Amino acid sequence: MKNMKSVQHYKDLSMSWKIISKPIDIAEVAVTDNQTIYLVYVRDASGNNIEARQAYGVADRTTVTKEFIQKYGAQHIVKIEHEG
Repeated sequence: MKNMKSVQHYKDLSMSWKIISKPIDIAEVAVTDNQTIYLVYVRDASGNNIEARQAYGVADRTTVTKEFIQKYGAQHIVKIEHEG
């Protein structure tokens, strides 16, 4: 019975992933126009970063986030955090 709890515990953990984005830099697109560069990454329930990509602006951050959801499965991602 102890092994059954361990398997269930692992299944619960494997379905508690997050997608996190945080600003890492600002790019000057033109003299009067700046764009935020974000690091978007997938983190598993144990706190390990699985994959990361840079995104340029909010629209690209949204695209990268959607791609990660599709790649890793919406059933695994329980939270999306946009810092800053």
